[in-house]
Amino acid sequence: MIRRATVSAIALLLAACSGSGGGALIDGEAPTPEAPTIPAFDLCINEFMTSNSSGIQDETGEWADWVELHNPTDEAVSLDGWTLSDNPEEPERHVFAADASIGPGGFLLLWADGDVDAGPDHVGFGLASDGGSLTLGGPGEQSSTLHYGPLGADRAAARTSDCCPDEGCFESVAGGTPGRPNDGSAPPEEILLGRGSRWMYFDGADPGDGWMDPDHDLGGWDDGFAPLGYGNYHVTTDVNDSRITVWFAVDFAVIGADEFDRVPMRLLRDAGAVVYLNGVEVDRSNLPAGTLTPQTLATRSVQGQEEVLYFPLEASGDLLIEGINRVAVEVHRGTGDWGGPDMGFDLEILGRATAP
Repeated sequence: MIRRATVSAIALLLAACSGSGGGALIDGEAPTPEAPTIPAFDLCINEFMTSNSSGIQDETGEWADWVELHNPTDEAVSLDGWTLSDNPEEPERHVFAADASIGPGGFLLLWADGDVDAGPDHVGFGLASDGGSLTLGGPGEQSSTLHYGPLGADRAAARTSDCCPDEGCFESVAGGTPGRPNDGSAPPEEILLGRGSRWMYFDGADPGDGWMDPDHDLGGWDDGFAPLGYGNYHVTTDVNDSRITVWFAVDFAVIGADEFDRVPMRLLRDAGAVVYLNGVEVDRSNLPAGTLTPQTLATRSVQGQEEVLYFPLEASGDLLIEGINRVAVEVHRGTGDWGGPDMGFDLEILGRATAP
C-alpha cells in the first residue's frame, strides 16, 4: 500500500518577554487578571532542514543544513541586535551584523554548517538530525524557541503559512521551499518507497536476460534491508563482496497512479548505478553509456561524503501503473581501491501529484 509522508512531531514553544498587568480594583473586589500579551515578532524562523543530503547546495556545492528567516512585515527589518542559536542557554551562538537586514516580505537563507569564514550567511553551528532546538532572539529581550524531533533526510520543518504563530502550524515537507513562500503551491508528495526498505538482491554471476522486467521471477534471490552492499560502515545488509555488480529489485503498490505526473527519486550509490521502473531505464549515475555487463566498472570510484549522499533523479509519472510496480537497480563497484573494494545502495521513491 502507499506509504504517505508523515509529519514529524515538532513541538513549538514561543517564549517572549512581556509585561503583565492586573485589572483595576472595583467595589472592593479582587482585580480580574489579564492574560499576558506576547508581542508580535518582526521576524520568524520560517523553515529549516537538519539533514540535507540531496537538496539545495551552498555556493561551494556543499549540501549543508539550513535555516530560513522570514520578514512578514511591509517594512525592512534591521538585524542589528538579532541572534540565532541551537542552544537556548547560549543565545548568542550567531550574532547578525549590525548593517544586515531583511527586506519587506523577504527571506534570508542561512547555512548551518559551522563555517562562519565562508560568509555572512553561514552560522557557527550545525543542526542536530536526531532532534534539538533553534532560538531566534530579537531586540528588547524577546526570543522564540522551536523544539523539534527527528525530521528525516531531506525533509524540512516548514510553517504551513509564512510566520504563522500557532503551535500546530508546522509540517514536514520533502525538500522544503528555501527562500520561497510556504504558500502550499508546491505539488504534494507521497513516499512510495522509503529509505531503508527491504529489497530482493542477486549477488551471483549473472541474473540473466530481462531481470529488470516486472514479470521476472525473483525466486532464488536473497533479501535484506537497505542500505545494502559491503565494505562500508553504513551498510545494513552485506552482499557478496567478490562481485563487481549486484542486482536489486523490489515491488511496491501504488493507488491512484494517474494522480502523479513526476516520480522523484533519491539514490545512494557507491559507486555507479542504473535504475529501471517497470522495465524502463529511468537514469544511470556514474556509469558509462551503452550496454553494461557484470564486469563493467563504474566511471570512477567514490569516497568520503559521496558514499552516503542521496543523489536526485526523476522518472515520468507515466511509468507508474495502478497496483504493483517494480523498481530494479544494478550497482557497479568503482575502479579505486582505498583500503579494499566497497559497495553501497539505497533508494527512495516519491510520487509528486499534478499541481492543481
